[in-house]
Amino acid sequence: MNKSIKCSVCNNFGNKEKFGEYIKCNFCHTLLLEHPPTEKSMQKAFNEYASVDDIDCTNKALLVLKERLRVLDHLLPKKSNVLDVGCGSGIFLELALEAGYVPAAMDIASQYVERLKKKGMQGYISMKDIPRKSFDMITAFDVIEHTTNPQKFIQDIKK
Repeated sequence: MNKSIKCSVCNNFGNKEKFGEYIKCNFCHTLLLEHPPTEKSMQKAFNEYASVDDIDCTNKALLVLKERLRVLDHLLPKKSNVLDVGCGSGIFLELALEAGYVPAAMDIASQYVERLKKKGMQGYISMKDIPRKSFDMITAFDVIEHTTNPQKFIQDIKK
């Protein structure tokens, strides 16, 4: 049975279409978890994941990151300030640093941020800590699906 829902991405009301544990918005076609995790449980899971010492970046994943960097090269001049929200291990930021950008890291897993700070990058563990209008570009690869409130997440990034 379909129920009416308010999409947390586009804010439209509509009938949900269930795909297992996912809900599909009829307007923006975003897939959302029917029962999303709490911020506290995500924080715990990301900290546990980040505590793994050996960071594995397969060749395929590295190719994707290099392609993202090529897109950045077309959009921004070198020495531009780039913030990667949900930076994870920071491999993209390390590539951006090597390419001549000024990278900064944001991740709720503090271990990742601390590692990148040791490499000379700015680092943040909360969106609230990031200075407003201080970056030329903000990236958030594979992140929005992990947020509890996608619309608020996008609004915070705009700031």
